[in-house]
Amino acid sequence: MSKNPLNPYVDFGSENDVELDTKNNYAIVSSAAEGDSVIYKIEGTEFKRIAKSAYTGEKMKFYDEDGKEISESQFKKYTSNMSKIDIELNDSNVDKYVE
Repeated sequence: MSKNPLNPYVDFGSENDVELDTKNNYAIVSSAAEGDSVIYKIEGTEFKRIAKSAYTGEKMKFYDEDGKEISESQFKKYTSNMSKIDIELNDSNVDKYVE
């Protein structure tokens, strides 16, 4: 796990959307430009990447935290309670937005 939620797939830039599931402590960061998304499990102030989606040029593919391909329905089980936010989450403010 990393205290810094940035990763090589999607970062918390201004061109990205962030959605939260405060009930289950999930965050999804989606890149508007590429269409890729990364889902994190928030544990205290740490973010653990648990799934990602990536557009391959032909279709969207979905992966678990180990890079193993999963189904779209497995990926979407994390996104059912998401709400969009316009605030960048970081170590100093995550407690304000995640229970």
